[in-house]
Amino acid sequence: MLNAGSRAFRISARIFLIMVFIALGHLDARAISLQISPVSIEILDPSSTATLTLKVEGKELTRVQIRVFRWTQEEGKDVLVNTTDAVASPPFITLKPNTNYTVRIVRQLTQPITSEETYRVVIDQLPNQMAAADGVVGMTMRFSIPAFVRPNHPIRSNVVWTSTVTNQHISLTATNKGDRTAKISDLKITLGKETLAMGDSLAGYIMPSKSKTWISSTPVQIAGGTVKVNAQGEMGPINVDIPLR
Repeated sequence: MLNAGSRAFRISARIFLIMVFIALGHLDARAISLQISPVSIEILDPSSTATLTLKVEGKELTRVQIRVFRWTQEEGKDVLVNTTDAVASPPFITLKPNTNYTVRIVRQLTQPITSEETYRVVIDQLPNQMAAADGVVGMTMRFSIPAFVRPNHPIRSNVVWTSTVTNQHISLTATNKGDRTAKISDLKITLGKETLAMGDSLAGYIMPSKSKTWISSTPVQIAGGTVKVNAQGEMGPINVDIPLR
């Protein structure tokens, strides 16, 4: 059974490719729209396969490479490692405009799925060879899609929050003590009447037994008290009060 997260939806990413004709100093800007669906993949045991749908809008052929990497985290940073545990088929596609293409993501391991496995499906737009032959240098784009392989029994994230003040900046740390990767978005903290955004709209993923730290960009004049943490998790809103140490 394939479950593309809590819901399947389509992302339309506007890509602006800036082509520079070095010899003449000519700027040729071309825009394409690449649709990738879904934007997060979940494979539940006993299934071993998921699919991605790619579609490009525009007037030109677009060639892409699709690879699967093992996705781990070290010291709060994402790390991608080459693997053959899961692969993409086909690994290369030439996309014709306004045509849907299906990519299969296949788990090649034969042992049963007993705990969560985390991967990233990386889609790279390849350079236009004809443009390169004409001396045009193009900027290409990369997309990274999270892929989770999970056992067919309940697993849950369990995020524990702590906060400290260092040099008048708040350091907020989330530690996942569960057995499922946590997804955190729209992360904010409130101190009294002041609310601070912590990170981008997608604050990040936190794998089991891993931690992630955000540091406020705005200095604060406070040494203690309580911090209200508000965010959106995969299972719903997050609203917790934690001591500021």
